[in-house]
Amino acid sequence: MKTDLLPLHARWSRPFGIARRAPWATGLLVFFATATSSLAQALYSIGVLDPANPFSEVRALSQTGAYAVGTSRSAIGTNVPVVWSLVDGLVALPNPSNRDSLAHGVSVGIGANAGYIIISGLHEGNLTHRFYKAPLNNLAGGTWTDTATAGGLGVAGNLRGGLANDLRSHPGHDGRWYTAGRRNDSGRNARFRGDPNSGWDGTAVTAVNSVSAYGVNVGRSGATPSAAFYEGPAQAFSTVPGSTGVRADGHGISPSFGISATSNFDVQWICGQVQNYPGGNFQAFRWKRGEPSMEFLGALPGHTSSTAYSIADTGVTVGRSFISGGETAVVWDTSGIWDTTGTPKVIQDLLNAAGVDTSAWTRLVRAYAVSDDGSVVAGFGLWAADGSTRGFVAVIPEPAT
Repeated sequence: MKTDLLPLHARWSRPFGIARRAPWATGLLVFFATATSSLAQALYSIGVLDPANPFSEVRALSQTGAYAVGTSRSAIGTNVPVVWSLVDGLVALPNPSNRDSLAHGVSVGIGANAGYIIISGLHEGNLTHRFYKAPLNNLAGGTWTDTATAGGLGVAGNLRGGLANDLRSHPGHDGRWYTAGRRNDSGRNARFRGDPNSGWDGTAVTAVNSVSAYGVNVGRSGATPSAAFYEGPAQAFSTVPGSTGVRADGHGISPSFGISATSNFDVQWICGQVQNYPGGNFQAFRWKRGEPSMEFLGALPGHTSSTAYSIADTGVTVGRSFISGGETAVVWDTSGIWDTTGTPKVIQDLLNAAGVDTSAWTRLVRAYAVSDDGSVVAGFGLWAADGSTRGFVAVIPEPAT
């Protein structure tokens, strides 16, 4: 789960940590220094499909952050699902509905799926949930499959929803993976297991935003007031402690959530937002399994609200801080990967302080995705040259040793 099984030339995230993380690769450092010399710049635009009508955003990252998926506007004016890597650049995926679509989950296959990329997305005007498999050496060479019918979850188009990081591979070696959504016919949260294919129905009317590598869904309950929830076949329906107020959303779930119900809590996290009762603004939260209540994460000074969209196994949490007239991509961290304070930090400021040139961007607006270890974050920002919205991928710099 922690390592994308990529060709060596494509393994780019945290490049200067290769010798530390994989001692067997020490002899390859000369090769990496040549093939990835541009990695001194740790902030990337994924680009756009149509320069005349520029738009793109990132919704999910693969295990190490080597692949990013999202959407970009095509030459005919529709938003289509895309995948990006440093080696392949921006690749348009098939768009069978010819309507607005996006990709919101991605995993590099393991076990029986080694050599493949697996992607989830929303089609038919961002409503129909589908999944996609393609060889890593031919990213556009796959086909989309309707998730509901593949999992026995109703008629075509019956599964909907998902926000970001909505597909993950189980760390076992049989190749299975999970994606999730909400059944349109019953409103219940549902999960699809791929390879072998199987659908699973949850117990309550909910909205589903993400799924862990162990098949645990996270989202918002249909109760009034609503609560952030998690549920999987081996995990009973539960609300996140502290889910009080008008509305609470579970947006993100760490890849390792569900590894155990009684231990390994340090890698089991949920994040999201809570709206204060009896109204008011949203506050971002993070909750580590086993803790008695969620932790409110706060907003930037002078800002009025915040939202957390995604969380890593390390607890690194990404999202946005909001003030009337704009929003800013932020990270909350106590692990030391990006920060140690746990207070909201502007991602662009952290990159600037590390010597990364961010002048091509007016502002990084929203962070939707984070790699499993928290070292790579992604989302969208404002491109300084033309004011367009463009997807970004940011890598935390390490000393070049």
